[in-house]
Amino acid sequence: MMNAKQIKDNPAPDADVKPLTAALSRLLAPQGITVKINCRQNCLHILLESDEVPPATSLSLISPEINRLHPPTLRVAKIYGRQKGQTAPAWSQVLPLTPTPPAKVSPQPPSLQQLARQGDVTAINTLINRALAHKQTVAEVKLQENSLAINLKSDTAPDEKIAVTLICRELVQLKITVTAPINITGQKTDDTEPTWSRAIAPTELAALTKLELPQPPATVTASKSTQGKKRKGAKNPETDITLTGENAEAAAMMVMMTQPRPRSYLILSILVAAFGFQPLGFLAVQQSWTVIQKCREGNYSAARAASMVAKFSGILGGIVGVIFYISTYQVMHARAHNGKTPSIESTFKQIQQAPENLNIPSELLK
Repeated sequence: MMNAKQIKDNPAPDADVKPLTAALSRLLAPQGITVKINCRQNCLHILLESDEVPPATSLSLISPEINRLHPPTLRVAKIYGRQKGQTAPAWSQVLPLTPTPPAKVSPQPPSLQQLARQGDVTAINTLINRALAHKQTVAEVKLQENSLAINLKSDTAPDEKIAVTLICRELVQLKITVTAPINITGQKTDDTEPTWSRAIAPTELAALTKLELPQPPATVTASKSTQGKKRKGAKNPETDITLTGENAEAAAMMVMMTQPRPRSYLILSILVAAFGFQPLGFLAVQQSWTVIQKCREGNYSAARAASMVAKFSGILGGIVGVIFYISTYQVMHARAHNGKTPSIESTFKQIQQAPENLNIPSELLK
């Protein structure tokens, strides 16, 4: 058995009992009691010292903290009370230690993707609605006879190709095992019957994840002279394209993406308007903004025309501004040398010619 002197001479490692020592010291410091703790032979030894013998009732005060903060490998604690200057404790008591229960780790709830892979229809419905949110389309997923039935609704009838592609792409990314055909229908919100219906076999999912826009028929209007040059007023066959067909909007977007975007010359226009010839600068700024607007509308022909006007207006306004600044400088320089601005030598000569009118001492004029 360890006595009080051994506890004093063999302090416990700080890593084991430091939190417990700090907690007991805070509790007993108002009573003038100091605490020393040591761990030996699978037992926790606690020595309480004060000027007078510490009361045994202190045990009820410190027991909760001992059970809460004791090292988990120990099962027994021995508490000693001793007066300072003495070698033997005045009293000792044994306190069984309650094992510290292991911290409970709450399992993480499964994600929507995990639930969808397990066949949760609600999770599949949520993920498909997220995929179709940018199309303002609402999906309702049901399980009918071990087969998924997906009904799509929007203010206008959903585009069949785009909707099917987005749904197949989401199902492939989720790695959902599909063993039966998937039935997809699309309709307007106010309609009772679907506008279109599509049944997709499990083997078709991977092939339908890529959206391929059909090439719509296009009418190209171009007129050329017999010499091979474009006549006045002829349209540019690269930009003036009349698109027809069901996917005219998508095809127009593809044409815009393949054509070079005209330059707006906006920075040049702003600099000329600020420091150059302002009338031409303001015209260049207006045409630069027109270029930006026409490009957003997809009218590249008008954007190119405005780009040319902005370019030449900006260059011409800059040249005129430079000429104006140079001319102004030359005029001011010429006036200074033509006597309009009196120099120091001429002023001094006038002072020498009329000293009596200026009341200047003659000593300063010698």
